Amino acid sequence: MQATFPLRRSSIQGFVIALTVAAVLILGAAGGYWLRSLAPQATTTVTVSTGGGADAAAGPDDLSTHRSGIQY
Repeated sequence: MQATFPLRRSSIQGFVIALTVAAVLILGAAGGYWLRSLAPQATTTVTVSTGGGADAAAGPDDLSTHRSGIQY
């Protein structure tokens, strides 16, 4: 006569799955960081026009005179 045993999941199996998921996430993040470092750096040129020089009157686009009502 042969003995039969019920199949049970090992507690190690859950640990291995969690460790595998964590390793995949870490490797994915490291790979993304590496790929980003290979991309050429974007250079942006910003040109600011004051509309006539330093003595020009503040126009509607002058944000230094803007009052938003937010107090810090």
